[in-house]
Amino acid sequence: ELALSHGNRMLATEYLRRVDVAELGNREQKQWLPLALDVFPPQTVFGILDDLRRTGQLPREFLTVFAELSARVGRSREHNIAWRSLARSGDAAIEHISPDNLR
Repeated sequence: ELALSHGNRMLATEYLRRVDVAELGNREQKQWLPLALDVFPPQTVFGILDDLRRTGQLPREFLTVFAELSARVGRSREHNIAWRSLARSGDAAIEHISPDNLR
C-alpha cells in the first residue's frame, strides 16, 4: 500500500506477487484484495483466487469478487460455482468489492 501511495507501482506489484494470500490473516486478506485488483490484471487476480478456491482456502468474503472476475475473464464454470456457493451460504453480509475496482 505504501509503495502505491508513493507512486511506485512496480514495487507494489513485486511485493504483491510475493504474498501468500492463504497465509495472511483475515484483516490482511481484506487489505490485499483491493490492492491486487488495482495492480494486477483481472486474469491474474482470478488465477490467484481460483487457486485458493481449488485448495479450499478462498475466504467466503471473496466469493462475490471471484464470481465477478470469473465472468469478466470468461470462466462461466467458475462463475456458476461461486454463485452456487453464495446461494448455499445464505450469507447476506458477504462483503462486496465494487466491480469498478475490477480492471
